[in-house]
Amino acid sequence: MPTSPDPIGVGTPSCESLSSYVQRLAKLHGTRPGQLVFRLLAWLERGEKSKAGSWAARSGRLLLRNNINGFSLANSWLRALQVATQRTGLHELTTRLWDHNFPTRGFLRSSLAWCPSCLAEDPVPFHRLSWQLQPTRVCLCHQDTLRTRCTRCLTAIPILHDRSAVTGCPRCGCDLRIADETAKPEPPSEFDTWSAGEIGRLIAASAEWHKPPSWTPAESLLRIVRAENLRGAGGLARAIGTSKVTAWYWLTGKSRPSLQFALRICHRLGRSLAEELGCRLPQPEVHNQPHQLEIHLAARAAPRQHDWPKIKRLLEDELSKPRQETEPLHVVAARLSVTARTLRAHFPSLCRRIAEHHRAKRSSQIEQRDKRLADQIATVMRQLELQQIPVTKKNVEAWLGRPGLFNRHYARRLFIQVEQIDGII
Repeated sequence: MPTSPDPIGVGTPSCESLSSYVQRLAKLHGTRPGQLVFRLLAWLERGEKSKAGSWAARSGRLLLRNNINGFSLANSWLRALQVATQRTGLHELTTRLWDHNFPTRGFLRSSLAWCPSCLAEDPVPFHRLSWQLQPTRVCLCHQDTLRTRCTRCLTAIPILHDRSAVTGCPRCGCDLRIADETAKPEPPSEFDTWSAGEIGRLIAASAEWHKPPSWTPAESLLRIVRAENLRGAGGLARAIGTSKVTAWYWLTGKSRPSLQFALRICHRLGRSLAEELGCRLPQPEVHNQPHQLEIHLAARAAPRQHDWPKIKRLLEDELSKPRQETEPLHVVAARLSVTARTLRAHFPSLCRRIAEHHRAKRSSQIEQRDKRLADQIATVMRQLELQQIPVTKKNVEAWLGRPGLFNRHYARRLFIQVEQIDGII
């Protein structure tokens, strides 16, 4: 390819995304991303340069409609684009240098997000890499919530489409630079603004890294727990508002927090995720607000108090009810505002007897149901015999007006029993 556009914003929080670069590259050569992929990049990815220009039946791993800005999916695009453009720094338009520190869930968006004001003000419109990450909900330049749906067709826009254009919807052609004034999105929260700043710092710093950073969440969290005088997994869970089991998995290194939760942890504990990964850039001003640690702290649950003698009396009253009025243990526990597991731990004998009473009620109900259905089946079989109609399950269902009856195993069992008793073949 003779020419290629220069990437925009490399080394800044407003770095261009790889998907945006593909769209601008296609526009520069008077085509669309679909033609670019199937007539050129697919052949380069396979190592068959001589076939460039003809139509490739399959695109290989150059999948359109996917978010190509991170993880292994970006590697195939980077290899093909490097051959096509003779540029070696396109990896800076992705998160490949640092995304391996996080799970894939909750990292990349599944559809496009954009700021209409940024696209309208850009001399050369482009999509920012930070917009393609799920935790980014705010444009730092305009302090506005990112748009996620087309204002005309009201549908989510793919990150990369075969007819994609930076400033237009590939489905209806609506100009993405025009904001819908009638739909006012909710104002961004302080956490959303802070998260967008942290992600911007990570993207800006990644252009200066000579090797990918290696972040061990367990070590960082243990260091934070000691510095904040938190009492192990339970103290960490209460401080960040999650379960003790989840905090324990993180502290022991058995799992890693997602990017969204890593940001939440650092925000609540007054840390910087960008610095944890090795960035040494000035922190955004919003991070230094003195009251931010108290805003999102989860309230500590008050210990429950139960009147166990009263609960025991109520359980004994359940046993004195007639069999037709008995209820399963979990229903009784919900009515008493106690979990069934707790009831079994305190009153195992009473719980077993309540369960036995309910099983006896269910057995009686099943016997009555089977008897009624068997009588109905036997009556219909005799009617079918008298009218010389084949005695089949389908005909019995039709006469009873219950289609699908013999999909149930107990109905098939009763049909066979009645057939054997009446001697109907």
